[in-house]
Amino acid sequence: MSPNFDRAYFFGDSLSDTGNLLSITGGQIPNAPSYEPGRFSNGDVWVDSLAEELDLTIDPFTQDNGSNDGINFAIGGATSGDSNFNLTFRR
Repeated sequence: MSPNFDRAYFFGDSLSDTGNLLSITGGQIPNAPSYEPGRFSNGDVWVDSLAEELDLTIDPFTQDNGSNDGINFAIGGATSGDSNFNLTFRR
């Protein structure tokens, strides 16, 4: 029996990203044929599994589809700390 949660919010890096970096980079990253769409994995990430277990629909913040169950703010390449990290992309 799973706990009764009606919302969940996620923060993290590529281990939790379900499509945010893909949206932000216009589909450039991650771009690997063996990856699940928008993930840095060849399958679901733990956010997908937990959301399914809790019977919640969790949208990436860049792809809000109107779910009231929560939001995933995780972005691949995220860092922590007080220093700036600049990432540039070439088109």
